[in-house]
Amino acid sequence: MKKIVQLICVALVTISIGCKPNSQTSVENEASSVDMSNKTVDINQLYQFYYSNPSNLDEREENQIIDYIVDKNLAPTRSVTGLYYQITQEGTGERIRPGDQLEVHYTGRFLDGRVFDSSVDRGNPLKFKLGTTGLIMGWLEGLRYMKLGSKMTLVVPSRLAYQSRGFGSMIGPDTPLTFELEIIKMN
Repeated sequence: MKKIVQLICVALVTISIGCKPNSQTSVENEASSVDMSNKTVDINQLYQFYYSNPSNLDEREENQIIDYIVDKNLAPTRSVTGLYYQITQEGTGERIRPGDQLEVHYTGRFLDGRVFDSSVDRGNPLKFKLGTTGLIMGWLEGLRYMKLGSKMTLVVPSRLAYQSRGFGSMIGPDTPLTFELEIIKMN
């Protein structure tokens, strides 16, 4: 069971590039035509990404995520892929790179606040070599903004998580997720 839970979290991270959600194009296709700079947004700016009449899954999820961010009073940065991240404690040293051996404490939640997995609750951080495991795209992207000792909140749209396949009975299809991450050790 521990291995399955660890695999879930490892599967939660993969590097991605893109822009505002659009179910008609892939993340990779979007990358070629967008401004690739991440934007720190305040609550008023978030509404530029809000859809008044959402017509597809990506638009509905974007609205759910914005509502979550406003409700939790977060001040995240929105990456070009649609990942929202907020560094809550700055670490030291160099940023994490592919190939780094990491120990990460995390708590994964649904947007309604229910915890679906937590290494913190188990007292056992997830150990992995970045780039050699099947992490979800949202984690891979978020980790690259962190340093040793960093803490971060990630709000991950389903297209950067488990997409339409979900993860067994634990995470349903097309489910946006949120994570609290802390880099415990880095080699």
